[in-house]
Amino acid sequence: MSRIICLLIFLMAIRGCHDSNSEKIESTISAMHGKEISIPLDSFQCYTGLKERPITHNEQSKYKLAVFIDSTECSSCALENMHEWDSYVHLSDSLKNKFNIDFIISPKPTEVELAKIKILAENFKHAIYIDAQNAFQKANPIIPADKMYHTFLLDKENKIILVGNPIYNKKIHQLLIDYIKQ
Repeated sequence: MSRIICLLIFLMAIRGCHDSNSEKIESTISAMHGKEISIPLDSFQCYTGLKERPITHNEQSKYKLAVFIDSTECSSCALENMHEWDSYVHLSDSLKNKFNIDFIISPKPTEVELAKIKILAENFKHAIYIDAQNAFQKANPIIPADKMYHTFLLDKENKIILVGNPIYNKKIHQLLIDYIKQ
């Protein structure tokens, strides 16, 4: 009988932690929603394909997906997995002036050159911004450290309307598609 009681207490504790974690996530996303994000493009270096290129401002888009990879993540690993974003890049290319993606990578100072080499080696056709000065994070202290909050959809005024990575979350993917179709 005591085993059953212990098991019930254990299950209730696990459920309580899960509910508490879900509430924390919802609270964090709610706090981010509607906040304006600054994207200091002039502080970044931009790479497309096999070359560095001048930064162009695309303020025409109705929606912008910001994908932020900070110095706590493995920049090389993230760059090796950029192909996971191919379908969204193709969607962006097909919906010019409606949907754009900003890939912002803020590597550790010792990894900036390695990140540049990796970008050029991968020959990624979409612009990738290197934020060597950590300007994006400094300009946006509302963005939590947890990488689960580092991908967000912005409206024309750069206000957050959706938080989450559509590659790893089917609900976020569907919400993203629904917004873009509007």
